[in-house]
Amino acid sequence: MTTASIRKATPADLPVLEEIARRNINASYRPILGDKAVDHFIDSGDFDREIETHIKDMDVLVTNGKIAGFAVYFDGLIHLMMIDVNQQGCGFGTRLLRNCEYQLNRFGHKTMRLEISEENEQALNFFQKNGWHIARKDKDPDHNFTRILLEKTAK
Repeated sequence: MTTASIRKATPADLPVLEEIARRNINASYRPILGDKAVDHFIDSGDFDREIETHIKDMDVLVTNGKIAGFAVYFDGLIHLMMIDVNQQGCGFGTRLLRNCEYQLNRFGHKTMRLEISEENEQALNFFQKNGWHIARKDKDPDHNFTRILLEKTAK
């Protein structure tokens, strides 16, 4: 079993976090949104700015001295969670998710929530396997996909 640790993110982590995000967006969202939309999103720098904006709310998962994933959480919301596509299937996602749940619960949030695209079946299956349930589905008219709100109540 590979060991991993979780720590707060720092500004020095940004280049690695942005590279992980690009790899994951390319792997996960091209089949859902198409090349044009994904290229525009990556090239716009919006996601890099999103990571920079939330660095204070972010934890990173480190294994073998390298960042393998990250999560942003605040106000009862897991805003963003990614495990590098090259590190998926090692249990790191479950470890990072449990950390987010623990921290949100520790901050007094008994009901936790997150949003994903309905077309991202891998993510939907992962979160449902970990006890999250569908609270609502909304069609996004601007981006032509269905957004799912998942919730979980702390025990």
